[in-house]
Amino acid sequence: MLYKYPNPRGNIYRWVSSMLFVDKLDRALEKVKSEPNRETFTYKGYKCLIIRHPDFGHLCGYVGIPEGHKYYKKHYDEVPLEVHGGLSFSDFWEDENDGLWYVGFDCAHAWDLSPFMHQRDRKIFNEQTPSKYWVNGVEHEYKRDLGKELMKYETYREIEYVRIQCKRMVNQLIEGSCYQ
Repeated sequence: MLYKYPNPRGNIYRWVSSMLFVDKLDRALEKVKSEPNRETFTYKGYKCLIIRHPDFGHLCGYVGIPEGHKYYKKHYDEVPLEVHGGLSFSDFWEDENDGLWYVGFDCAHAWDLSPFMHQRDRKIFNEQTPSKYWVNGVEHEYKRDLGKELMKYETYREIEYVRIQCKRMVNQLIEGSCYQ
């Protein structure tokens, strides 16, 4: 609801929400600085990759499936693995050139925090958006905290979380079951 006159409770709420947003985003950006952008490890004989998305800052996890496995060269929709947000990738990884078929997931789903996207949006919105707009000749202020409202429910998925999800995929591939 837009108020013709300032709403003190609304202003305090927006200020508190703004501080929570800045703190959460800043903590996520600090975490990004301390984590590698790419990590490769082997778990139970399966090659795992973790890669940070260069534009949005979230992490993605992948497991290499060897030739001869029943899910080798299968589209991710045909691979019944339970993982964060579901599988969203299946293909060879050109940079690896190892003959493995990779299946993977990303941490950019609803309620996942993609720190570079929020950082960029915050900068663009604050610098390029006018603070006021008019409807039928009536002046209103933009609610600059709309993204902050949504972000308070978002979580940055750290590299340890992605490692666990990759190991979970490997365990399911070995057991031949998507339910654990």
